[in-house]
Amino acid sequence: MATDLLVGPAVEAVFGELLRAVLKEAGKAKYFKPQLEQLQSTLENNASVIQQIEKYNEKLDYPKCETQLMIEKIKEGEQIVRRCSTVKWNIIKKIYYARKLIKMNSLIDRFFQVDMQAQQTRDNKGNSAGYERSEKVVHRM
Repeated sequence: MATDLLVGPAVEAVFGELLRAVLKEAGKAKYFKPQLEQLQSTLENNASVIQQIEKYNEKLDYPKCETQLMIEKIKEGEQIVRRCSTVKWNIIKKIYYARKLIKMNSLIDRFFQVDMQAQQTRDNKGNSAGYERSEKVVHRM
């Protein structure tokens, strides 16, 4: 199961907590089933990517601030998911939390589509610069 993949530092840990909360609450919060299933799918599809990103960021000594906002938002999302199971007949709360879940899913998608794209560009530029330096050293020999 995807929750087994999610152990370790920072984003991995909070991703895992959110996924566990979604899995736990999905059965209880029947009014939010479509939103929770979508969020679960997003989390499961990105679990291994997050694990690899964190591993490489740690290895390359990249700053933790790159993922800090995501960590905070996912922690908020975990609380939202847990509150969903307490909503019974209040239509206002159903709409409110359904929108919150949709927003959480969009935030995670945005993180991968925009923020990770920017980090990937930075990494590629760094690789190119490193390659150029290596090439110059080889030519000097």
